Amino acid sequence: MNHTQLDILRSSFASIEPCGAAFVSHAMQRVCQARPNIAPHWPEHIIPRASQRLFDTLRALVQHADRFHTLEEPLRVLGARSEAMGLTTADLLGAKDEMLRCLRDANMHTWTWQHHHTWALLLDACVAAVVAGAAAARERTQHATAA
Repeated sequence: MNHTQLDILRSSFASIEPCGAAFVSHAMQRVCQARPNIAPHWPEHIIPRASQRLFDTLRALVQHADRFHTLEEPLRVLGARSEAMGLTTADLLGAKDEMLRCLRDANMHTWTWQHHHTWALLLDACVAAVVAGAAAARERTQHATAA
């Protein structure tokens, strides 16, 4: 990412930071509405705790966007968890799209195509790392089952 993209990420993240987990909770609820098969994985009682964890992950993505490689392994671990939960690539892409909509809505007075492109680039890289972790977990399970 270049300096302009990093500035876009940091400034738009700063606008949602005061809301923190409440922003992510709202996004998670929208994801559950848009993708009903995800809802059983995020029951109401876990959303507050999960929202804080996902907000912390979002913060780490923004803080380390210029060193994304340092986040790939933790994201792969998250992918293994998502595989165990039964989430699909389509679910993850749907969640990414909903997060983009929430970010746009939260930054509606300043949101531009550059904001959309920059956040999509970061979130696409995140989804790719999570999917790689899910695929590796699936392969390990298949090997263990075959043995």
